[in-house]
Amino acid sequence: MRNTLTLAGALLLAPLAIKAAEPWTLERALDYALAHNPDARLARQRIVAAQAGLEQASAAFWPRLQLQASYTRTDNPMMVFGSILNQRAYPGSSLNFNDVPDVDDLNAKGAITVPLYAGGRNVAGRAAARADSNAAKLDAAAVHNALGFAVARAF
Repeated sequence: MRNTLTLAGALLLAPLAIKAAEPWTLERALDYALAHNPDARLARQRIVAAQAGLEQASAAFWPRLQLQASYTRTDNPMMVFGSILNQRAYPGSSLNFNDVPDVDDLNAKGAITVPLYAGGRNVAGRAAARADSNAAKLDAAAVHNALGFAVARAF
C-alpha cells in the first residue's frame, strides 16, 4: 500500500519536475513575475476600483426611481379621528368615540427624478473619476516597468 502511494505521488509530480527542468527565458521570467508579484496584483485591483468609481460617477447623470410604501392599522380613537379628518370623510354624529372602527391606511408613493443642473458637481465628479482611472493605469504601467527592469537585471 505504501509503495503504491509513493508510486502514485511520483507519477503526479513527474510533470512538475519536467516543467521545472526547462530553462527559464527572459519572457517566461517576466510573465511569471507579472502574474505573481503582489505589487502587480495590487495595481490591477486599483484599476478595477478606479473603473468602478468612474461608473459610479457616471451614474449621477441617470434618472433615479424612488418607491416608498407604508401600511398602518389602528383602533386608537385619536388616530382614527385624525385619519377620518385627513380623508375629509367625517361621518357627522354617527361616530362613537368610545367604539371606533379599525382604520387601515396604505400609502404608496413613486417618484422619478432626473438631474438637470447640479452646479457642475456631477461633471467635475466624473472628470475626477476619469483622471483617477487614468492615474491607476499609469501607476500599473510604472509597476510593470519597474518589475520588468528588476527581472531583466536579475536575469
